[in-house]
Amino acid sequence: MLDLDAIINKSYQIKINGDLINVNQPSVKMVREFNSSMMTDSEDIDIFAIQTDFTLKLLNNNTSAKRFSKADIEKMPPEALSTIINVVANGVKEAEENPN
Repeated sequence: MLDLDAIINKSYQIKINGDLINVNQPSVKMVREFNSSMMTDSEDIDIFAIQTDFTLKLLNNNTSAKRFSKADIEKMPPEALSTIINVVANGVKEAEENPN
């Protein structure tokens, strides 16, 4: 049986400043927006701005009723943003490869 609820309701626990946040999987729309913003031919691309915006969307997509501001994300080191994006991206890739 294919249990889509298990995929749809999957979340990631991320601890930030002592708070445990349950972050939902990103929607197709969120992933599509991130991918298209990263695939520009422009040399003026601001990777940190793209990562900041996407991390903000990811973290605010949570079941913990915790809201983050852009300023909160900008206080984080670049490694934290990359790690958050990679953890969630690996979850998306895993779901594509193993639907159950």
